[in-house]
Amino acid sequence: MDATVALLPSLAARIGDARLVMDLASTKRSIVAAAESAGLGPRFVGAHPLTGSHRTGWGASRASLFDDARVFLCPTRSTTAGALQLAESLWRELRAGVEVLDASAHDDQMAWRSHLPHLLSSALAVTLRDAGVRRSALGPGGRDMTRLAGGSPAMWLPIVEDNAAAIVDALVACEQHLRTFREAVAAGDRTATARFLKAGVEWFDGEPERVLTRGMP
Repeated sequence: MDATVALLPSLAARIGDARLVMDLASTKRSIVAAAESAGLGPRFVGAHPLTGSHRTGWGASRASLFDDARVFLCPTRSTTAGALQLAESLWRELRAGVEVLDASAHDDQMAWRSHLPHLLSSALAVTLRDAGVRRSALGPGGRDMTRLAGGSPAMWLPIVEDNAAAIVDALVACEQHLRTFREAVAAGDRTATARFLKAGVEWFDGEPERVLTRGMP
């Protein structure tokens, strides 16, 4: 993310008459603003494909990476209709579903939908480490819960820094639920404990897993 912001000013003088410029970073507010400041606004569309895994680099690539992926497109204030249409067409050709979203709204949502799950996975991994529990000792559920902790710190540190305020809000909300659950367990409050577990099941079962198509969601 930080590398993209640093690159944009020098990119403006190198891309000639290109009709579309996109990035693929996980936060969009700072990048969209930097593109506008660099004079790229009319042909810039910030893009964030919500796909992939905790692995990075060419070794993590696969041909079906974008199949039915959700891709957020965040135009600048001056993005032309033509540039946005090109971006939408590109991602649909890659079999992805497209959602156009304001950059600030995108970052606020990603704090909950992407950044919080990753940071909770890291917190769980560190907690297990401190308790002397190796990853190899976990069952399938534990491995699922800690998979995201394997993400690249070099990639995630700039994300956390750039979206810190929204991430803090999400962490505070999660801490409150954990505190409530801890207090219920410590007090032997079976009703409150059951209510907590039931709420999780209701959220999980309340909506079928969504499969996207090439069209707008």
